Amino acid sequence: LEHSKTLIEEDEKEIEQLRTETERMRKEIAMLESEPKVFTSTKDGLTGASLELPTVHFLSGNSYNLSSLPGGNISQVSKNIQPQVGRLEDPKTTSEQQSVADILNGLHRLNVEGVDEEFFRQLEMSSDGFDTVSDYFGKCLFDRTN
Repeated sequence: LEHSKTLIEEDEKEIEQLRTETERMRKEIAMLESEPKVFTSTKDGLTGASLELPTVHFLSGNSYNLSSLPGGNISQVSKNIQPQVGRLEDPKTTSEQQSVADILNGLHRLNVEGVDEEFFRQLEMSSDGFDTVSDYFGKCLFDRTN
């Protein structure tokens, strides 16, 4: 009984931490949607050199000279060819970005592999079909590409 109580207390602490983190993220999202992001860095995050145009700023707050980023070919800029800026990643947060991408890809694979059968089974058994459909939409379990 004491062990269960300890586990419950640990879970409650974790829940509170996650709620706090979620609230912080919601505030940050609201701020990003309503206010401009100000970048004050004067040094390249990789080389420490002074920032010069073209410069790439990431929402993480890191700034880089385009030439110092992997895939940021400065010769394209001098030829008035638009570089593939949409494909650039913040080198300091690449591992975090990859972790999130892996989680999303895993969820997508799970969704694609078994959602159809499970959805229709639950829809048949449900007393409120609208509730079942809205639950699946809320969990983003429908593939938007189809």
